[in-house]
Amino acid sequence: MGRRKRPPIPVNLVLPAEPPTEQEIDAVLMATDAIIGQAGRSGVTLILNGSRSKKALEWEWDRLPDYGALRRLTADQITRKIDWCIHHRWLRVEHNRDGIPLLYHTEKSWERVKRLWVERLLV
Repeated sequence: MGRRKRPPIPVNLVLPAEPPTEQEIDAVLMATDAIIGQAGRSGVTLILNGSRSKKALEWEWDRLPDYGALRRLTADQITRKIDWCIHHRWLRVEHNRDGIPLLYHTEKSWERVKRLWVERLLV
């Protein structure tokens, strides 16, 4: 007998009072690039917050260039910036077969991430 399909976990976006800066958008996109198809909003929040959680350390997210890039913000503020990126189509959410929402690039964000990688590699 096959595995019972779970309903997808809903994603409720909460937008920040002010839009993120260009640097914050870039940090969100680059952190997402490191976890494409492996994690969702909470994973990107852990990376950008510089979390020392078991999950962040187990997945070696502490070795990523954007680890802790937004540590001056609270986890809630970071999540709202990620939500802004989703709402403005910088990122998209896809549910895996277990119904878990994972983050992926859109065409727009992929173009920006490619440019950011080129800049990083040339510096």
